[in-house]
Amino acid sequence: MMTAQRAVVLVIAYSSHAKQKLLIRRISREDVESLIAHPTELFEDIEHGCEVSVGTIGDKLLVAVYQKLDKDIKVITVYHTRKLDKLVSAKLQRGAWRRIR
Repeated sequence: MMTAQRAVVLVIAYSSHAKQKLLIRRISREDVESLIAHPTELFEDIEHGCEVSVGTIGDKLLVAVYQKLDKDIKVITVYHTRKLDKLVSAKLQRGAWRRIR
């Protein structure tokens, strides 16, 4: 017996700040959406009530900060980092982030 599966469609919106940073930092929306869908690590930003996806896209380390609104996502900011371990360690140590997975 076959059961029908429904595709989940996420609407991903970008804040004006995020749109500006995408242009300035030359980051594509496709890279951001791939990172959100398949992060290497996922954190909760306790200070700002957001989620943070981190991972490697191509040869660069990328961080995407976003809010989940029901089934939709609003990207707040995105940036590259060279010192991901240091960033994550500092955020966890001071209690700003909590590891989800």
